[in-house]
Amino acid sequence: MIMISRCRLQNAARLPDYHRLDVNANYMFVLLGVKEILGVNIINVYDQKNVFYFDRKTSQCGYVGILPDCDAYD
Repeated sequence: MIMISRCRLQNAARLPDYHRLDVNANYMFVLLGVKEILGVNIINVYDQKNVFYFDRKTSQCGYVGILPDCDAYD
C-alpha cells in the first residue's frame, strides 16, 4: 500500500501564469540647495488580472488592478 501525504497533495497546486507591466519615472531637482527626487510609479499598467493571493481553504483568489504610487525623497 502506498500512502501519499496530505500536505504533499495540498502543495501540488500551481497558480496561473503571471504577467504585468510596471512604469516608473523619477524627476531630480534642487530646492533650496537640497537635491530632491520626485517619483511616480504605476504597477500593472494594462490592468492584467493577476492572482495576488490564493486562499487554499476557501479557494478564493484576490486580484490587484492598476496601482498608482508617488514617492518623494532627498
